[in-house]
Amino acid sequence: MQNDLKKFLQMLKTATELIEEKYFRLPVAGDDSVYRERVYCYELYNQLRCIWGNFNNFRLCGEVDKSNHKWFKEKPYSRAKPDLLVHKPGSMDNKANLAVIEVKKYDKRVSFKHDLKKLTWFCKDAKYFPGIFLVYGEAEGDVIKRKLLRSLQSSDQNDIQRQLIQVFHHAHVRDACMEIPW
Repeated sequence: MQNDLKKFLQMLKTATELIEEKYFRLPVAGDDSVYRERVYCYELYNQLRCIWGNFNNFRLCGEVDKSNHKWFKEKPYSRAKPDLLVHKPGSMDNKANLAVIEVKKYDKRVSFKHDLKKLTWFCKDAKYFPGIFLVYGEAEGDVIKRKLLRSLQSSDQNDIQRQLIQVFHHAHVRDACMEIPW
């Protein structure tokens, strides 16, 4: 699994590097361009699919609805739809669920806590590893790191487990995302 994860993370870096300005910040008629998470996610999905090939039978899926899945029924995140999943559909063994990914545009007013709690749950209870939290938008890495640590401090110790989550920041168009150790 470590080799598969390493390969996927390299694909993620390559895919973020290929995202153009019009998907990073959406042009708006008569106004400044804006960050739109869905637009960014769809283009990230597109770029990943373009370089995917035959990746050890893993599939990339976007926003999979787990609400009627017997494994998820009546659990805390049964209605959650992660932005992206890297998995082998139809299996719940430890080697089938490579990564669960949440994407968040950087906004100094928005907390990361909910997304980090969701990623922790998917890693602990749904057997994904790791959780990948990808923040995009112009901000310094240390600003992102401080927001992450504030989310940890304002949470129950078991709600967010940072050893289960890898954080990446895609700061600028045509740059690859970079891991933020936290």
